[in-house]
Amino acid sequence: MEAGGEMKGGWLGGLRGQGQLVKAKQDMWASRVERRLRGVRFDEAFGIPEPRQDVMKDELEMMGVLMLPGGDHGAPRITNTLKPPLMPFRILMRILGVMPYTYDLADGRYKVNLKSLAGFHTLLTALYFTALIITTMVGLVTTFTSRETHHTQEEINVFGIKLMVVILIAGNLVNAWAQVLNAIYSGSRLCELLNTWNSLVAAADLDPTDGLYVVVRVQVLFLMLFSVSFMVMAVSGVPAVVHYQLVRLVRETEYIFGPMLQCYYASTVIILCTELYLLAYRIGSSQYSADGVIATSLMTLQTAAVFVQVSLSAAAVQEVKDELTTALTGSPLYITGGKFFVINRPFIITVLSAVVTYFIVMIQFMQPSQSEQQDASNYTLSLNITDVSQLNFTNFSQFNLTDVN
Repeated sequence: MEAGGEMKGGWLGGLRGQGQLVKAKQDMWASRVERRLRGVRFDEAFGIPEPRQDVMKDELEMMGVLMLPGGDHGAPRITNTLKPPLMPFRILMRILGVMPYTYDLADGRYKVNLKSLAGFHTLLTALYFTALIITTMVGLVTTFTSRETHHTQEEINVFGIKLMVVILIAGNLVNAWAQVLNAIYSGSRLCELLNTWNSLVAAADLDPTDGLYVVVRVQVLFLMLFSVSFMVMAVSGVPAVVHYQLVRLVRETEYIFGPMLQCYYASTVIILCTELYLLAYRIGSSQYSADGVIATSLMTLQTAAVFVQVSLSAAAVQEVKDELTTALTGSPLYITGGKFFVINRPFIITVLSAVVTYFIVMIQFMQPSQSEQQDASNYTLSLNITDVSQLNFTNFSQFNLTDVN
């Protein structure tokens, strides 16, 4: 019995020793992550080998587990550092109804909840735009299939101008509809992107509010400059964990906003061509109106200015990519429009060149040809001859009648 008791005691002691060893390893992981969160940096900044990248991924996964609010190791809570700089963006998106996510104070994370007030507002906005799209398509089909004919040239011109205005409105409507659907579809992934930004700030000691308020207020509809600012700030002395997160965050941003950019550029090209056609028509019209030309020019200039601002923001990623040499060895890093085209500065020149070429062609078509001018002059001459002959005949008749009397 005593021997059995000694064996049992030794077995229990071994289990206690293993439990203490596991607890010691867990405490070591917790202290290691806490040191990383306090800003302890790696020795190497770039040139991370493949085995080291695997270790980094494991460490990031462990960090994500330890940073949960209900974790056993009591890791420091990640604060919502994105709240002050993104407040203008959040207010605008909430008013427009394209922000289905909220920040959960209990969990300390961004979450998508379609049953909340923000999610319900986004669903109503999507239904509203869907109804507008359907009614617009029905109206266009009815207009093109109607048997109403326009007899005079003035009626044809008025109908063409009305149709161009409808095309402009429909293009912006499709763009807004795609943005709302993309917000619902990619809402969860966007929340993970924002949560990872908070983790990045905590791990790298970056200040996202330094000089960022002006950027967000000027381009409140674009999150791309937010990520670019973090890249520029993290160039010198960047930890390896920050390098990995930056590459991952840029790819997530491209995945989230790629379909929306693709729809935006497609609709913008159509809108620009329609506005330029309307401008060419007003310039070449016989009833020239300076007010109409100025209004159309300002509308075209506004569309082109927004196009250039959006393209410059997205093209900044490719300009900063040379700083991330290690990530570029595997695959290029840039923002695309749904994987169909790369958004950079040459892309802006290409699109604007195509639009300007279209404008020049339309101007040439708007100018009356020599045959049309000759036909118009012949028609005017025939009218003058007819008037003169009628006048002579009338005078001759009156003269003869006077002589007879």
